[in-house]
Amino acid sequence: MDSLVQALYNSNSALPDFEIIRSLFNRLKKTPLYEKSFQYADIASWDDFIKLPLTSKELLRNIRPQDNLISDKNDVWHYHESFGTTGAPISSWYSRQDYLNEVKITRNWTSCIKPGMKVLNRFPYSFAIPPFVLEEKCRQDGGIVLPVGYLSWNMPYARVLDIMKRLEVEVIGCLPTEMIILEMVARHMNYNIRRDFSNLGHILTSGRIVPDSLRNYIEEKWNAKMSMVYGCTECGGIASSCKNGNLHIHDDAHIVEILDEKTLLPVKKGDAGLVVLTSYYRQASPMIRYNTGDFARISSETCSCGNPNPVIEVLGRADEAIGSHNKKIYFLNAENAVMDFSMQLDSPVYYLIVDGDKIVLRVETHNGNKKYSAQSYEKLCDAFSSRIKVEICSPGELLDVDFLLRAPEVYKPRSITFWDKEDRKTISMTEGLIKFPEYSFTDFLSLSKKSIKNIFVKKGLLRHFKAVS
Repeated sequence: MDSLVQALYNSNSALPDFEIIRSLFNRLKKTPLYEKSFQYADIASWDDFIKLPLTSKELLRNIRPQDNLISDKNDVWHYHESFGTTGAPISSWYSRQDYLNEVKITRNWTSCIKPGMKVLNRFPYSFAIPPFVLEEKCRQDGGIVLPVGYLSWNMPYARVLDIMKRLEVEVIGCLPTEMIILEMVARHMNYNIRRDFSNLGHILTSGRIVPDSLRNYIEEKWNAKMSMVYGCTECGGIASSCKNGNLHIHDDAHIVEILDEKTLLPVKKGDAGLVVLTSYYRQASPMIRYNTGDFARISSETCSCGNPNPVIEVLGRADEAIGSHNKKIYFLNAENAVMDFSMQLDSPVYYLIVDGDKIVLRVETHNGNKKYSAQSYEKLCDAFSSRIKVEICSPGELLDVDFLLRAPEVYKPRSITFWDKEDRKTISMTEGLIKFPEYSFTDFLSLSKKSIKNIFVKKGLLRHFKAVS
């Protein structure tokens, strides 16, 4: 067997029938997305497949949204696109069957949901995939959806916590950092997390990597089990976590390749490289050999949970690795190191500022400690291969809970108001729709002090960096 093809088999516990891939290739080569790169190509074997050019993000950013749609428009149910923070948004289309397939392949992620369980769906509903997977899962198998989308004005944090307590929510789906924010807001509002939210037993997360240190912290604070799914807008769910916290590839939906960043050739099993996906299960917008831009490795060991699918360890985005003294530190390793350090301050709230080899770590203290141990500092510096400037910040300096609780009140749009019956005396549609919080002079001074301090910190970064060098 060709060594390249052998590497392909090593990355996947099972490969689909080759005719499925060949049929997909022949359909895709007729689309504007692939017509140039695949125009004169043909594939008759896996050897041909593994030599096809990669699909890049740049290619997807430079086409019209409809250019990567291969199914009939009548079959399309959802349109999604990436956030577009690093360039033009990338478009992706989902058929009804695509969402049914998403529920099927991510079944381990949502296996905790049983009929009658209350599922608080806190994922952002704008273009994100996970909230709709949860919706469809509950529709198929039972589960009561509480749609309280992230950063919706009519669902501020105070109301979300009230709903969680009052309705005795059993499952929450959200971004991982949302559990940190909810914890901080709950503390501020004098909730007892384990007592007031004792029914919460499961936390379903997606949207970013969750290192073991963060997962362990969240599970301990909320007394709940966390399950994760790794994926992207362009390809859907790629892997789900098992009871051991390991991410198992959905090899009944994706072909996964791990390639060397420079040569774009397969790495040895267990080595790290770029994640390249073929999402052959998708109907509306499938991809062939798509370079996700993520860096990962596939474990050479079998997980003890009993799931035979390969385990993938996602290290972070290749373009977000921290370059420190000719060494790459990926997000997974960076956050594990920072979380280990911040635990002596009883805090998961931190902010990392990187400028080349110069790194500043700002951490809130939640137990009153203003100093850190020399041993923990040396361990932190060793993890980054660099001397780190550490700032211990007061509670609220990095995550302003007061600000989060001053959310505007949003009302149902209307064109009539009854001054003789209502407390609110509005005179316009705008006032009837939104009521902004009123600030006292003390509130204003508090906000101003924080704002001024942050400005000085921003202007003073050069001093921090000089102190490190």
